[in-house]
Amino acid sequence: MLINVDGSARRLPDFLIIGAAKSGTTSLYFYLRQHPGLFLSDLKEPGYLCFAGMTRPPVQNGLPDMWRAAVTDLDAYADLFARAPDGVRIGEATPEYMLLSTRTVDNITRLYGNSAKQLRFIAILRNPVDRLWSHYWMMLRDGYENRSFDDATSPQTIASRLSAG
Repeated sequence: MLINVDGSARRLPDFLIIGAAKSGTTSLYFYLRQHPGLFLSDLKEPGYLCFAGMTRPPVQNGLPDMWRAAVTDLDAYADLFARAPDGVRIGEATPEYMLLSTRTVDNITRLYGNSAKQLRFIAILRNPVDRLWSHYWMMLRDGYENRSFDDATSPQTIASRLSAG
């Protein structure tokens, strides 16, 4: 979609893939990248629409790799879509847009203006129990979890982790 921002026309997404973590957004992103009528940026989860203008996205969950590649600058965000051929639909996938919806909606409204009504969303959800199980195994694999599943998901552990941020 061609958007006029501060007197300059920029090609920005026509659609966004949003959703719950561990719900299949990465698989859908890779499937849609193969479609000749679509262009998705090389960077999955740029996060611009929820982190626009920040010097560094906040990481309050103890995961230092989280958002290391986040895009917070409009020019850098628009550059992600500069290679899109004419006539294709442009998209990007940042599941957290759904979680951080207030900032995302505010930034979409500011950036897209009246064209925001044309922006489309693909939302992916997953059974919460299946999602929790998948998330646990990812955290274990990546070295962020060392507790058993039962201990990591106990009400006491969850309460302790939430109070710690």
